[in-house]
Amino acid sequence: MRAIKINTEEQTVTEIDLPQQGDGIDISELAKEIGCTYFECVRVGDDDIYIDDIGRYRTGEQGAFSITGYPEIIIGSAIILSHDFNGESREPHATVDQIRGDVEFRQLSISE
Repeated sequence: MRAIKINTEEQTVTEIDLPQQGDGIDISELAKEIGCTYFECVRVGDDDIYIDDIGRYRTGEQGAFSITGYPEIIIGSAIILSHDFNGESREPHATVDQIRGDVEFRQLSISE
């Protein structure tokens, strides 16, 4: 399934292909692409952004980004998808170029 990856280490926004599992996506591959064990989903516009569930608690030098339509800075990489009326993951409505225009990368130094 087509998805959009926001990579804070490389400061890139790219299209990726996530493997499907049943009617949705393979969540273990989703977590691997984000670089986390547990993730959460935040809604921005018509799309869903999957982020590291404990990203906001990390310390030290951290790659992060802000995105139009979401009030907080997101720490770590993220995956953008959408969903259908049954809650199953679907390809994002936004394009890579739209997301590139909406993302501002940041480098944070977070104290304990």
